[in-house]
Amino acid sequence: MVNFIKMKNIYIYITCCLVFVNSFLFFVNKTYVFEFFYYPWLTQKGLFIYKEFFQNHGPLLYYLLAPLTLDKSLTLIKIFYTLVQSANLILILILIKKLKFSSVASFIIGGITFIILNFYFSYHYFWDEQIIATCYLLIYYFINSKEFSLKSATIGILIGLASIIKPNALIIAIPVLFFYKKKSFLFYPILIWLIVMLYFFLHNGFLQFIDNFIVFNFHYQNYYLKNFPYSSAIRGNWYFLNFLIVIFIFAIHSLNRKNINGKLLIFLLISASCFYPLVGADRFAPFTSFLAIFISYLFTITNRKSFFLIMLFFYLLSFSFQAKNKAERIQRLQMPIEDSRSQKIITYLKKENLYLKNFYIMSNNVEIYYLLDKPSKVYFPLMYPSISNYYKDFQKTYISDIKRNKIDLIIIPEPIDPNYSSASNLIAFIKTNYSLSHKDSDFLIYTRKIKQNF
Repeated sequence: MVNFIKMKNIYIYITCCLVFVNSFLFFVNKTYVFEFFYYPWLTQKGLFIYKEFFQNHGPLLYYLLAPLTLDKSLTLIKIFYTLVQSANLILILILIKKLKFSSVASFIIGGITFIILNFYFSYHYFWDEQIIATCYLLIYYFINSKEFSLKSATIGILIGLASIIKPNALIIAIPVLFFYKKKSFLFYPILIWLIVMLYFFLHNGFLQFIDNFIVFNFHYQNYYLKNFPYSSAIRGNWYFLNFLIVIFIFAIHSLNRKNINGKLLIFLLISASCFYPLVGADRFAPFTSFLAIFISYLFTITNRKSFFLIMLFFYLLSFSFQAKNKAERIQRLQMPIEDSRSQKIITYLKKENLYLKNFYIMSNNVEIYYLLDKPSKVYFPLMYPSISNYYKDFQKTYISDIKRNKIDLIIIPEPIDPNYSSASNLIAFIKTNYSLSHKDSDFLIYTRKIKQNF
């Protein structure tokens, strides 16, 4: 009994140390928050997602984060992000301990592997997949738990919530169907989707919801598969791929019919679906979560523990140095709310009291709206090639919004944002109906001509 308590305390101490290190790494370094401050802020200001502004991601996180955007320093969002990352680490450690293949050594190895790989890939960029990883880990936890009255509902709700963040997250239902006997869990994601669709239908935003969140995302996938092939992503992540190959070879030599953990292996493979249609550092969280558990498992079953540990040590040391270099580069970069050109525009607008008028910024510098507490009055606050490629008449939408909202000022940061370089009709409209009232090296301001009442 005494030994059991001592061992339990050891795991608690190790968990506390690892969580402290993980939280410290995320909190002291810069966090790049872009869409996750602006779009939640628009919902906080009362604008209706999809109906009043374009967004191809699910509504869940934007409503969840909306209250946190009241803090213009974004510290609350950073705290939330840090808590999510630490929660994922705690879940991984709980799973390693719960699955009964761990020793103290494998417990530490799993935690350190996740901290280093996760920090290397996604530490500075807050994105959907980090929350999806939380849902996936919880689903895996409950799949491996004893049956209880609300188990089916809990698993189904987690699947539904993940899919309302990104629809392709529904793929996690495949391994659940395979490993969980009660198929009643399927009722709950269906119910969540019906509730969400009913919500948008009652608010006259159903068609926009379907267009933005469903139809556009099919186009988005095709666009990125065509313009950003996996071959380039493989070249960009060759070192990590090399690491995976080594782990795979070790797994072949270590796994057999008696010790293979099929459930863990399938969840690891399914989590790789987050790389579709684009392999980006911000999408690694679900995969690195299950990879850390899998590496912990491999260390437990291998007969070559010393060799495995030495190999893992050198790879993780290399990732640590790369993460350190990346962190140092990012520390020198300006985050959106720190952008010097945006700050200059804000200062000018405040000085001349121009921020009190209706204005439109022809660039992706949405932080100007945010910091001036003036929501944009156009349907597309941000413009990317995937959007303009899908919405061929996007310039008509901009012109219509400018007319309808009687925009007084149009601000064009210099040089013109490449995402708007093809907007020749919009630029022609501005030059015809607005007069250049201010010009410097960083931005132009056009003022609506008096005779133009639209």
